[in-house]
Amino acid sequence: MTFHQRPTQVSVFSALLLASAVFAVYLGTMASAYYVMSAGLFFTAYSLWNAWNPKAFKALVIINQISGLVLILAISWRRLMQPEEDLTLSISGVALIVNVFFGGPFLGILGLPLLSLLNFGTILPSWMASGAKQGAVS
Repeated sequence: MTFHQRPTQVSVFSALLLASAVFAVYLGTMASAYYVMSAGLFFTAYSLWNAWNPKAFKALVIINQISGLVLILAISWRRLMQPEEDLTLSISGVALIVNVFFGGPFLGILGLPLLSLLNFGTILPSWMASGAKQGAVS
């Protein structure tokens, strides 16, 4: 499928990712770890906007989702079942670092509809495929 202009889905999600990245930069003025999260969000917004490297884009969103899930499960397990264990605290710390590095909770919220549109939609996969084909040609 050839696109003469960006699909609305791409524009909306790119704008939301960019707004999240700008908000993370603002939060970075108070805690510098948010700068790392904003870099991941900027990369994701750029990848979606330009249909650049669709495999890396999808991998970034999946890693963010998995690390967020591990973080929630590890914290819940530690809180409910074993409040004195240090291993789950270490696991949740690593999951937090990975999650923040790959876009944090902002991408976690936007990642669910993005993944569903990438896997079950028609517009977003064809948009990313058109960018991959253009990148392979040039």
